[in-house]
Amino acid sequence: MNRGERFQITPPVGDDETRWLKDLWVAEWGGDRMVSRGHEYQLSELESLIARVGEKFVGAATYRLTEDLSCELMSINSMDRGHGTGSQLLAAVEQEARAAGCRRVWLITSNDNLDALRFYQRRGYRITGIHSGAIDQARRIKPSIPLVGDHGIEIHDEIELAKSFHETDKTTLGGNNVNHSFYGIDHVQLAAPQGCEDEARRFFGDILGMEEIEKPESLRGRGGVWFRCGTQQLHIGVEGNFSAAKKAHPAFHVHNLVSLKERVMGQGISVREDELLPGAERFYLDDPFGNRLEFLEWKD
Repeated sequence: MNRGERFQITPPVGDDETRWLKDLWVAEWGGDRMVSRGHEYQLSELESLIARVGEKFVGAATYRLTEDLSCELMSINSMDRGHGTGSQLLAAVEQEARAAGCRRVWLITSNDNLDALRFYQRRGYRITGIHSGAIDQARRIKPSIPLVGDHGIEIHDEIELAKSFHETDKTTLGGNNVNHSFYGIDHVQLAAPQGCEDEARRFFGDILGMEEIEKPESLRGRGGVWFRCGTQQLHIGVEGNFSAAKKAHPAFHVHNLVSLKERVMGQGISVREDELLPGAERFYLDDPFGNRLEFLEWKD
């Protein structure tokens, strides 16, 4: 994947992107309106994100922010299934929700959508409600909702799933009350020797295609260089008595793993393929400083 074709997720800009999003809704959802929990929403009332690779649109997500500090995910569509588009869109919506101060993201899916139930539960969502007959009621508002859906299952019920960001209830762990929760990983740091900056920029920036982030002024004297990696960051830090990490390593979730592999091999970098992780394609390589790196892509 060359740097001009990196995976990008942004709100729609201009009439052409708005029109594409509307056409997607019509094709995938039978119109530019959606019914959730008995309420009808127009596409124009929702926030939206579009995923693209280069000039090609590969997916979109729509959501709405509510007064109770929740974010309802209304739709996710991937035009490039099996390459992590849905995962990246979901992560982007969660990031927008956190930035808006939301405590959770929730969504409604139908009882026939077994793929969606698997997808969301694998990404930390829990079933929080089953609304029996809700889709039968919604069909009165939107008659285009089909009677039979995926796997030949009749569509009748709404299943609600949610993922909380701020867990205020106490949980018990090893007999102790735990009042905190984790958002996820903010950044990963890799060690490198003195004078590593130019080589790090060439490898992580020019070859891998990561965007460099300016370090805070208070930390620049320590050396090293930072990069953006999806919604997280990768920090290359200088270590005086440096020793490469041969076992412990970060694993990078990649869109279009095949393209990345071809790119690094084209630079004369050897890769070590691995097929032992079910549901994923992956390979390993060493960065210029000898640190072990893993790159993988989940098959949706």
